[in-house]
Amino acid sequence: MRSADRVSARDNEPMSLDVASLPAKRGPSMDAPVIAAVCAVVLLALGGWGALALEAVRAGEGPDALWAALCTASGLTGGGFGFRDLAAKLGIWIAMTAAMMLPAASSAAVAHAARLGRGAQAVASAMLMPLVHLAVWSVIAVGLAALQLGVERILSFAVLPDRAAAVIGGAAIGFAGLYQFTPFKDRCLAACRVPLGGFEAGRSGLGASARLGFRYALSCVGCCGPMMAMMVLAGAMNILWMAVFAVLMTVERFAGTALVARIIGAAMVAAGAALSVSAVGLAPFVAVFTR
Repeated sequence: MRSADRVSARDNEPMSLDVASLPAKRGPSMDAPVIAAVCAVVLLALGGWGALALEAVRAGEGPDALWAALCTASGLTGGGFGFRDLAAKLGIWIAMTAAMMLPAASSAAVAHAARLGRGAQAVASAMLMPLVHLAVWSVIAVGLAALQLGVERILSFAVLPDRAAAVIGGAAIGFAGLYQFTPFKDRCLAACRVPLGGFEAGRSGLGASARLGFRYALSCVGCCGPMMAMMVLAGAMNILWMAVFAVLMTVERFAGTALVARIIGAAMVAAGAALSVSAVGLAPFVAVFTR
């Protein structure tokens, strides 16, 4: 009986629950803003590259045009000089900036997203930063498209000899390379590498993310703008050169030293000089130094 009484008493006791042993209730993942930022960058960049490829195929009226656009400067730049042509060039430049600039901005977008916290607003803020970055570059694209249209307009009135075109292209590459050595380039590149230095702790709203994206984009323009303009003057308007310069811009952004930018600049100066010299030969230079 005593044993039965003990069992009955034990059954009547309230059950104790070890809360610490239970799995904690999970809230919204802290990784959600980071995933949103990565998705925004990847989708926008892939959309840019896809638009460029489709335009190359459309312009050539066949899949073979994509390969032609890889090696032909005019593969994506044909047309006239009216408003429609400017709009078409603007569309190409916006696609170019998305394809080339967003991969370089991926580290900043992820670093910003990682400190936003949880919730739908954090996810929206993480996506807003790369979108504002692209919006600023889209405004710059208007100037680049106008520059391209102006260069083509000038060339339509004057038949430029191949040698002169090569010299101009070489000079554009060389000047863009020299810009890599300037203090202003160093400051812009440093701001691109540490984009959150001036970002106030705890300011994670949409407005703060938009301001950060705007400031970061301005630093990016100062860092890479001359290289983008050089592509117009040097005739490097094809998908292959876009990919090359996109890689260079991303590498110098991710590198922890200014030496990488210097090496890229030196290589560009050497390439520009080689292009110009190959066009006119060594005789003019020898004549200058032998007078």
